[in-house]
Amino acid sequence: MLKKILIIFLIVSLILVNGYMTISYATAVKVTDENLKSSLQKFVSSSDNDKNYKITVENKQIKITSDDGNYTINYDLTNKPTFTYEANIAQGMNYKDFQEKTNGSSSTMIGYIAVADIQGVGYEDSLSYFAMCLLASAFSGMSSSNINNSFVIVDDTNMSEGVTIEKDPNDTKTIYASEFGNRVMEYVNSLYAEKQTFKDTDGLNTFEMTTERKDVTATSCKLVTTLTVDTDADFSKMIGYGNQLTDSMMNKNITEENADYLIKLKVGQKCKIESNESVTGHEISGSSCIEFDENHTTITATGIGKANGYIYIGNNNTKKSIYVIVEENVGNKTLEPISIKINTTSGTINTETPKETTVKTDTANNNKQTTTKDDSTVKATTLPQTGSNDIIIVGVIALFGILCLAFWIKVKKYKDIK
Repeated sequence: MLKKILIIFLIVSLILVNGYMTISYATAVKVTDENLKSSLQKFVSSSDNDKNYKITVENKQIKITSDDGNYTINYDLTNKPTFTYEANIAQGMNYKDFQEKTNGSSSTMIGYIAVADIQGVGYEDSLSYFAMCLLASAFSGMSSSNINNSFVIVDDTNMSEGVTIEKDPNDTKTIYASEFGNRVMEYVNSLYAEKQTFKDTDGLNTFEMTTERKDVTATSCKLVTTLTVDTDADFSKMIGYGNQLTDSMMNKNITEENADYLIKLKVGQKCKIESNESVTGHEISGSSCIEFDENHTTITATGIGKANGYIYIGNNNTKKSIYVIVEENVGNKTLEPISIKINTTSGTINTETPKETTVKTDTANNNKQTTTKDDSTVKATTLPQTGSNDIIIVGVIALFGILCLAFWIKVKKYKDIK
């Protein structure tokens, strides 16, 4: 009797385990030529395509045309989805050509976000996750010996008139762009002496990316970047990563509730800032969902996301906080802009609104809130007088000659020079 019970228990256990394994495995969607092509075309049409990517998929190749250049990626879906890019390097090539070719290694990321999309993860989440994993992996591999032995490239080909560089003949670690052609192989052989490997082992174990030299001669080589994606990983844990990252980049002192202006826009819509004194600058943190014009007087919503920061008006160095939320523009409709007028002389704010807009006045707080029919809102409070200083801060992180976080997440500060 006991033997029969044990056999029944074993059979039931095997059924349950087999059922669990089947359910777990079913969460992975097989990547095919068809759904890969479909995902990439969807990306081209999405608001996340901020580099004007145009993509064609045929004969196991992904051909990309973008603002950054033209690249071809080979792919293989036989086992784990694998994407490969080759850059031909030769002695004598100039620094600009070298940058364009090596920047193509980042184009393998297109394959990653397509696979993630097929697994149910949005482009913003996968792009943010991938870029941050690369940066974390790169920083963790840094050592004092690597830094001391690394080269510094100085671009002396686009210098202002009258500006000269005093070159130290004993400085062997500085390579000038004008002389780069003579030292290409020296630079590449040093930088890629060993295969470089990046993994998200501290994250979700979704990819491995390598770059190595192949077909090496005294005057040429190939730099081959290979990205392999593991579809058995739990991609669902990546959902919402983009918003979490954006929140971490935003100014913690400015919230929807306490911002002087709460601005809600849809992609493509504008918010115009007017004042009896000049708008002298702005300081913005968060995602790259908005852009200011060169006069700091027009905000354009360029993508879905959130940003916050300050605008500067007048000559008294006063700043006012803004919190901007950009939502999807279904159908890419042409929307009326929001217009804000700030009267700093009287210390009050007047808001001009587009047609078919109502203005509600909160008499208890003496504030005005403007609401348009497309849910665009502006919250304004009484402002002290404002002014300007001159600061320009741009964060740029290079990895393999790649500008990874351009794309995707920005912390910007701009002010006019007085």
